[in-house]
Amino acid sequence: MALKMSEIIFTQALRVYLNTEGIDQPVLAGFSDNRLAKVLQAIHADPAHPWRIEELSDIASMSRTSFISKFTNNLSMTPLGYITHWRMQIARQLLVDSTAPIIEIAEQVGYQSEAAFGRVFRKHFDQGPSGYRRQSREAQVFH
Repeated sequence: MALKMSEIIFTQALRVYLNTEGIDQPVLAGFSDNRLAKVLQAIHADPAHPWRIEELSDIASMSRTSFISKFTNNLSMTPLGYITHWRMQIARQLLVDSTAPIIEIAEQVGYQSEAAFGRVFRKHFDQGPSGYRRQSREAQVFH
C-alpha cells in the first residue's frame, strides 16, 4: 500500500513539474504534450526502426509541418535529430556495458553498417565507438 501511495505521489509531483518549470526542459516538455509523448514512447520502444516523419506525424495525429514545428519547439531539436541523439545515447551505454561487437550495437540502434554508425558516433562524441569503449574501460579500471 505504501509503495502504491509513493508511486501516486511521485506521479502527481512529476505531472505538476511538467506543467510548470519542467515545461522548459527539452525532453520533459515533449512528454508533457500527449501527442508528442506518444511519438517519444514509440521512438524509445523501437529506436532501431527506420523512422520517417510521415510515420511520426501519424502517431502524433498531426500534419507533418505542425508536428515538426511542435516537436522542434518543445524539444529544441528536430524529430530526426532527436532519434539520432537517442540512438547515440543507447549505443554509448551498450559500448560501456556490453562486450557485443560494434556491428551488433550499430544494428541494435538502427544502423546497417559499422561505417555509417561510426561516422555518426564520432560526430556526437568526437571519437569512434571502439576508442570510446577502450577509453571508458580504462577509466573503469582506474576507479
